Amino acid sequence: MQFDTPVREDAQKVVGALVDAYVNYQSKARSANGNEILAVLTTQHDEQKAQLERKQAELQKFRAANGIVNGADPKTNIAQARLENLAAELTKAQLETLTAKSAWDDVQRAILNTPARVQRFEKVRDNAPGYSAPSAIDDQALRTQMINAQSGLQELLSSGRFGARHPLVLRYQDTIDGLNVNYAYAVWRRWETGKQKEADLQKSFETQQNLALAQNDKAFRDADLQRSITSLAESVTSLEKKIRDVNVTQGGGAPNIQIIEPPSASKSPTKPYYLQTLALALLGGLIGGCGIACIRDWYDYRLRSADEIKQSLGITVLGLIPRVSDETSPIARGQKIHIDPTSPVAEAYRSLRTAIYFGSKEHPPKTILVTSPERGDGKSTSASNLAIAMAQAGRRVLLVDADLRAPMQDLIFSLNGRTGLANVLAGKDTVDAAIRHTGIEHLDLLPAGTAGRSPAELLNSPKFIELLDALSEKYDHVVIDSPPLLAVTDARVISASADATVLVLRAGKSNRKLSELSIDGLVSVGAKLLGAVVNDVQRRGGDRYYGQYGRDAYGEQAYSGRSEASGSGRQSVQGETVADAGNNGYGGADLSDEELAIRSRLTSS
Repeated sequence: MQFDTPVREDAQKVVGALVDAYVNYQSKARSANGNEILAVLTTQHDEQKAQLERKQAELQKFRAANGIVNGADPKTNIAQARLENLAAELTKAQLETLTAKSAWDDVQRAILNTPARVQRFEKVRDNAPGYSAPSAIDDQALRTQMINAQSGLQELLSSGRFGARHPLVLRYQDTIDGLNVNYAYAVWRRWETGKQKEADLQKSFETQQNLALAQNDKAFRDADLQRSITSLAESVTSLEKKIRDVNVTQGGGAPNIQIIEPPSASKSPTKPYYLQTLALALLGGLIGGCGIACIRDWYDYRLRSADEIKQSLGITVLGLIPRVSDETSPIARGQKIHIDPTSPVAEAYRSLRTAIYFGSKEHPPKTILVTSPERGDGKSTSASNLAIAMAQAGRRVLLVDADLRAPMQDLIFSLNGRTGLANVLAGKDTVDAAIRHTGIEHLDLLPAGTAGRSPAELLNSPKFIELLDALSEKYDHVVIDSPPLLAVTDARVISASADATVLVLRAGKSNRKLSELSIDGLVSVGAKLLGAVVNDVQRRGGDRYYGQYGRDAYGEQAYSGRSEASGSGRQSVQGETVADAGNNGYGGADLSDEELAIRSRLTSS
């Protein structure tokens, strides 16, 4: 407590008087409140205890009237235990009946397939004394007799001395037919016995179920009474504890108030320094916040922007794909450039197509692998939209779904994917029969198919390399969708054979450490890593996307993206003409308006 006054001695007296008055007030208030609380608690305790005794007497009377020993113990409910046993036996009998019925259907098709055998079976069945399940000894005896008869017949026919109509041969055949009929009768008898047993158990189960339901009503009432008693007992115990606490407090006298330091007068005038205290608090908060932010950034391995990806991974960023927040269907996401060709997402994929065309130093790649470090980065969506973008530019494009473990392209294009790449590599189908047309002009799809063995062995075979070479001759571009790099080795196997590899990363999700491991894995097998595509980039207000996208998506930003993708800057394109580009298979007549504009800007520079 602090009191300011111009007179030094008055401050000490005032503070001392206030402390004494506060202690006296608390002592009186504590005593009065303690008596009131004790009276209320005692009344509640007596009422709850009386109600508990009434409930206990009611429970004892209910159990005595209904013969319940202990309602909380399920073992005392004999009707319920019998019902559970009957249910288990009934289920077992139903399964045995189904098995016997299946065996009887097989016997009808395999043995009783001639009128003579059916007539002989009916005669055996009609002369049988009654139903009884055949034992395992009976089945074994029938099998032994059938084997002996078959062996004897085989010996006669193999000797060459007896013809098919010889009496001895006919006798053996008649014996075999008789044994088959006896076996059919045994199966039929087992089925009939099973049906009878099932019917008897069903009847016993229904009877016992009615008894158990009648017992359940009593058990519910018993449990309800037991719950009420338990709740009342806990309430009485709690009230007794509170009463003891109040009595202890009342006996303690004055409240637990301690005067740490007696009031004293200050030797020199003092007052609070508000501005200095506020400044120190702000400075401390700023230093603490910066420290927490640095620590969080140090331990956060997620890649959030294109600049961070270039600095951390040291690879070219080919394009930024905006976030598609209003599309949840795989078809809508995978065909975004075809369904909504004027959207910013479609423009982003067309920019990615241009960066890939100009990203190779020698000539545009024929086979392009699209992969990612982990699942959920958007590689399948990027592969399908990139293939559509290339097809819209007038190229003949084949999209190959090489993710044999979890294929997605057949779902994106709503095609039957049971026959595809795996079947072709296994030699079960031809490649022409496996390729499907997507309904989009110039774009075909080779689904994943059904892998009968290890997908890595299929993709690592020489036949896969030969298949890529053949498809490269038939199509202008072959876009390959592969599994994630860190999950399996399939993507690294494919990247060693592809002309270019595009790594798909997801902003705010992809891990820096895992991305570095993915790049190292590609480099270790000699893959030609063209660059990275940053997927799921968030909007930053208006129509402008983080890093690159806006209304002028093919202005100077598109040129700088081309320079970075080529890895050689502006100097690498000086002196290049449209005619020279045509020598590489991409003449001006085949380029889109967007690509012609970039070519013109590059040559003029």
